[in-house]
Formats: sequence, C-alpha cells, structure tokens
Amino acid sequence: MTDVRTFVAVTLEPEVLRALEEAQARLRGMEGGRACRWVDAESIHLTFHFLGDVPAERLQEVFDAVARGSRGFGPIDIAIAGLGCFPNTRQPRIVWAGVREASGRLADLQRAIGRELAGVGYPPERRPFTPHLTIGRARRDAARPDLAALGRAVSAQPEETLATMRVQRVHVIKSDLHPSGAVYTIMSSSALDAQPPRGE
Repeated sequence: MTDVRTFVAVTLEPEVLRALEEAQARLRGMEGGRACRWVDAESIHLTFHFLGDVPAERLQEVFDAVARGSRGFGPIDIAIAGLGCFPNTRQPRIVWAGVREASGRLADLQRAIGRELAGVGYPPERRPFTPHLTIGRARRDAARPDLAALGRAVSAQPEETLATMRVQRVHVIKSDLHPSGAVYTIMSSSALDAQPPRGE
C-alpha cells in the first residue's frame, strides 16, 4: 500500500477564485510583481490541517475523523478581505488574502476536526489557526529591492472585501506532486448540515 499526501480543506467557489485572480493580476502588474510566483487560482484552498503522507489503509480513519469533527456544524459564511504577507510586508515570503468570519465558528470547526484527527494519530500543528488563502510565494532568487517593492505593493492595496461565500462542506484532499504542479483530488466530503438553533 502506498502513502497518500493528504490535507483537510474547504474548496472555493468560482466567484472567490475570480476575485483572487483579479487581486493577483493587480499585484503582478505593480512594481515587485515579478518577485512572486503567483499560485494558480484553481489550486487555492482554505486549508484546515495538512497531514502529510498518510498510509492508504488509514485513509478511512481520517475520513471518519473529519466527519465526526464536522458533526453539529451548519453552513458558515466567510468573507475574503484584505491582503498581507508572511512574515510581514518588509520581508514577504508568502502573499495571502485574509479570511474573516465574525462568529468564531470557523475556528471552532477547525479545532473540532483537529481533536478528532489527533485521536487517530494526526495531531494538529502547534501554531494557532490563522485562516488565509495563499495567493503567491516569493521567488527564491528574487532581489531584495524587488521583494521590498512587492511588500509595498501589497501594503498599498485597499482593505476591502474581495468576495464572500458560504462554507457548506469540508474535504479530505489528495495532493499528487508533478513537475507541472500539484494535482488535487477530493477523497471524501463532510457536509455542514446541522440546523441552527431556533431564533437564529
């Protein structure tokens, strides 16, 4: 049996992908835009947990854990808003679009799934969950002035909502790495279909 490179994530609606492509195009055309490798929009996910290589015979445990962690959650509305860099705009390595969700239920869902995954041997990362969408990665050979210009370009973007969507499913996804890029395949899906309490 082979190992499967696996992660848990939310896929994005077409309207969100279009908004991200527009943001990338703006930044690509600005000074410093060439210092970044821009992620193909179809490859962008809202990642909850990266599990790495999972033995194929253990995948069903992962599917079941994600289903248990998703139980009791209904759909969650999120906004894609604001652009930034990790670790910061002075030394950009990652360019991201922010994910906002006012109720805290998105973070609750991520933690609930994490607890279930830990129970089957896949403990979550120690760093806190910071929901974001990676839209670009700085080129390793980029000159320092170009990176600085990239950071300034990101900082200059307006703090605005790019798109909204309703999260209705959480997926376990396989990532196959190829010279041309990663190919993603959804292996299982868990619906967020709990009914809200009366009065909401």
